[in-house]
Amino acid sequence: MASDGAIGMITTHLRAFAVWRRSLAGLLAAGSIAGIAQAQAPRVPVEPVSRQAIGETQSWDGTLQSTRQATMGAQAQGRIVKLHVRAGDKVKAGDRLADIDAREASLAMSRDQAQLGESQAMLAEARAVHGRSLELHRQGFISQAALDQAAAALRVAEARQRQAEAGIGLSTVATDHTLVRAPWDGVVTAVSVEVGDLAMPGRAMFEMVSAERLRAVVFLPNARVADLVASGKALVTVEDSTGPRSVSVDRLVAIPSSDPASATTEVRIELPDERPVSRNWVPGRSVTVRFEARSGDLALTVPAASLLTRGELVGVYVAAGNGFVLRAVRPGRTSGDRVEVLSGLREGERVALDPVRAGLTGALPADR
Repeated sequence: MASDGAIGMITTHLRAFAVWRRSLAGLLAAGSIAGIAQAQAPRVPVEPVSRQAIGETQSWDGTLQSTRQATMGAQAQGRIVKLHVRAGDKVKAGDRLADIDAREASLAMSRDQAQLGESQAMLAEARAVHGRSLELHRQGFISQAALDQAAAALRVAEARQRQAEAGIGLSTVATDHTLVRAPWDGVVTAVSVEVGDLAMPGRAMFEMVSAERLRAVVFLPNARVADLVASGKALVTVEDSTGPRSVSVDRLVAIPSSDPASATTEVRIELPDERPVSRNWVPGRSVTVRFEARSGDLALTVPAASLLTRGELVGVYVAAGNGFVLRAVRPGRTSGDRVEVLSGLREGERVALDPVRAGLTGALPADR
C-alpha cells in the first residue's frame, strides 16, 4: 500500500498535466481562430500612384445641325395645282412634293412628237430615193451629180431626225420639271407656297433637312481652339426625358476662319449614324459638348474610385505593411477616370481601389 507522500506526489503531477493540456488546447484554438480570421480578411486591390498626362474637361453649349439641308424651287414656270406635303412630313427620295400646271409642257410634247413623225417620214423617203439613185447610177442612167444630190438629201433627213429626237428629250425634261420631287430622304421643314401661286425658277418652295446625318456645332474662343480640338475627341450630350444621352465623337473640324465680332471659331463635330436612342437628336436641338484639353506636364494621379470623401475631407487608404492607413490628400483636376493629387501622396505608393472595404478591420492589400 502506497504511502501518503507518494499519493500526494502523483496527484500533483496529474493536476499539472491537466493544466498543461488545457493551455495547449487554448493555444491551438487561438492559432486556428487567427488563421481563419486571416483567411477570411477582405483582400482589397491596390494600384500604385503614378505620373500621367492630365487633362481638363470643359463643356460648351452647341447646336445640332443637319449635314444635308436643301431649299427647293421649281425648274419650270407655271401655276401650282397641287401640294402633296406639309411642314413636318417625312418624305423619301423621289416623292412628289408639288405639281405645276403641265398644259404648256404637254402642248410642247405634242408638237415635238408631230415633228418627230414628220422627220421619220422624210428620212424614210430620203433613204428610198438614195437607194434607187445608187442602182440607177450603177446602170448608168443618172449622173454622179444626181447621186450626190440624193446623198445630200439623205444626210439632211438624218439631221432633222436627230433634231426631232432632241426636241422630244427636251419636252420630256420640261414635263418632268412640272413635278417637284424630294432629292433624298428627309423631313420637310417649311412650305412657302400655296395652291394657285406662280412657281418660277429661283423662287423657294420647300425646305428640307435630313435627320439621319447630324453634326454638333459649337463656337470656341480663338485662344482655346487648338488645345480643345487637339485631342480629336469630344462627348456630345443631349437631354432626354429619361436622362442625358451621350455619344463619343472622333471627327472634329475647326473651320479655318474666325468671327471678328465674337473672337470665336466654329467647330463642327460629325455625329456617327449609330447614336443612343432619343427623339431629341434632331436639327436645332441644344447639346452640351465636352472637350478634354491635355497639358504636356505629368502629374501624380490616382483612380477616381480610390478617393474617399467625408464632408470637406478627401482621403485614400494607403497600403502599409499588412494593412491600410487612411491618409488625407488634396485632389486637383479630373481627367476621365483619374484624379490629380496635389499633396498627400508620393509616387509609387499603393492606394486601395475600394476605400470602403479597405476600412474594414483586417483588410489586406492585393496587387492586381
